[in-house]
Amino acid sequence: GDDTTPVYCFEAYWYLIQAQSWCEQSISILGVTLEGDSDRGDSSLGKEAEHSEPIETKQTMAFILLQLGEILVNVYPLGYVLDSESSTFTKPVVTEVCKEGERDSHKQVLDLALEKLTEGLSIHSRLVETDISHTAADALDYRLGQLNTIADSRHIIGVAHSYLFEWAAAADEFEESLTIYDAIFNAYVSEMNPESQEIASNMIRTTGCLWESYLNLHGRTEDAKKVFQRHLVLRRYSETRVPLGQPLADGVESEDACNDCDESNSYQGHDAKSQEAFQTHQKMLDEYLQLRSEFPPGDYVDSNPTYVQFGKVYEGSLRSALGLLQLGQNNVREAKGELVLAVTLLGDAAGG
Repeated sequence: GDDTTPVYCFEAYWYLIQAQSWCEQSISILGVTLEGDSDRGDSSLGKEAEHSEPIETKQTMAFILLQLGEILVNVYPLGYVLDSESSTFTKPVVTEVCKEGERDSHKQVLDLALEKLTEGLSIHSRLVETDISHTAADALDYRLGQLNTIADSRHIIGVAHSYLFEWAAAADEFEESLTIYDAIFNAYVSEMNPESQEIASNMIRTTGCLWESYLNLHGRTEDAKKVFQRHLVLRRYSETRVPLGQPLADGVESEDACNDCDESNSYQGHDAKSQEAFQTHQKMLDEYLQLRSEFPPGDYVDSNPTYVQFGKVYEGSLRSALGLLQLGQNNVREAKGELVLAVTLLGDAAGG
């Protein structure tokens, strides 16, 4: 099912909170800390318990924290906030403007998300650096899988920063994520591993976000152009298997190249995935616009500057994704319309 729907997010969040509590109890019983192997002075755990069980417990904790952070980031665009104990989600209540020094209830969701993601990523990264339990035969696959988790987490942290309009921090995270994806992709391609396609899809997602971040940073227009071009090259590779090193063609040459593309089952499969992605983003945009139309003038979403600004970023980001997907399907006119609207909305949000 859709892992961004409110019902899924609320239920998953509740179960993960319980799992975090149980994991913390296990850590206490084992006498270990998340920073080291053990805080006990005795050797009662034994070698296997001291090294195997704590590592597995830490791996579980890292997974839980990263999942919690991702859910919080996914919930933020839906407009829900956390209760006073941060255990369940509620609809926002219209209140007075926050006092100086206080955080907007929506931003508190992202604050907690960044806290969970940062802690989970820190634990996970330390485990990757110290884990030598895998044999040479499976060490590479294991290492690449763990690096992929780090790249995914960096991307989600970047999304959280972009929701907070912290574009410089967002760009840093997306750049780091893209660097790691690059290394994984090159390793998979050299091994002819089919998982390289999945990594390419992740890189498409991240380059789109990085492009948006650069557009909101002064003096980064040229960087935005470069990363957007790379985004197009990756989309072309993903959908038609054109080598990444081949430059993009313009005008008639591009149309001729498209007409000469191999209409294989593989291409049709990727085209279907692109269409599915387009339909998903279009549905999200339609639902958001419908939701906005149901709020009467002067309601919370209109009276809260943070939510108004976020609404422009959210809609602009969706239209940006739709434009890129249209461009990937050679629907140039439709793509231009969406991208123009996206740039206008994102520009208004940055200037607001």
